[in-house]
Amino acid sequence: ENGEYKIVEEDAKTVRYIFKLYIEEGLSFDKIAKRLESEKVYSPGYSYYLKTGKVKNANPEKIINNPYNWQGAMVSRILLDTIYYGTVINRKIIKKNGVVKRNDELVEVPNVVPAIISKETFDKAKEIRQDEIQKEKEEEAKRVEEASKNKVILEALMVTFKAKAGKDGRMFGTISTKQVAEEIIKLTKVNVDKRKITSDVPISSFGVTNVNVELHKKVIAKVKVQVLPIE
Repeated sequence: ENGEYKIVEEDAKTVRYIFKLYIEEGLSFDKIAKRLESEKVYSPGYSYYLKTGKVKNANPEKIINNPYNWQGAMVSRILLDTIYYGTVINRKIIKKNGVVKRNDELVEVPNVVPAIISKETFDKAKEIRQDEIQKEKEEEAKRVEEASKNKVILEALMVTFKAKAGKDGRMFGTISTKQVAEEIIKLTKVNVDKRKITSDVPISSFGVTNVNVELHKKVIAKVKVQVLPIE
């Protein structure tokens, strides 16, 4: 208004509420989004639409028909945006040999707009998020370690089945990934998801077939599956 930025108190109230839910109640991004939806708080896109009659979305009906549609990613962007304490982060612009470029150095420009929250509040949310990221990394490392140990166990196995043979000596039917998963769990107590078992060829003939068992997105075990004829 008249070249000046002014706080829209209704929207500012939502921003402050999001920071409160994150810092004081310890809710995750997704849980905050669900809370906002349940309390019928307008989404940023719908709030903008009410004020301007415009929609910043490739699918306007999605915004207009779902005024309370919050997503965890929206909450995350708000909690990480320095604009809410009045500061803009820009990349430093350098000029060399007449060429203007942006480098990777970040520059804080304070007091660009009126602050909705204090910098202390923003920094507290940032600190919590950094702690969460560190915990997530530690938990992920534990999952990879456990999967790697299970890989050693599984790759030492020979998972054996018996099947009927026809007069021509060929095997009747196939061995399913469900059967393989159940047998691995029975033999090792390692929890295996049948949907994570793949093979280049179906297990439909006697002999040994190598299958891949995904224990983690970074850990794939190669397991030998043997099918013997019933004598």
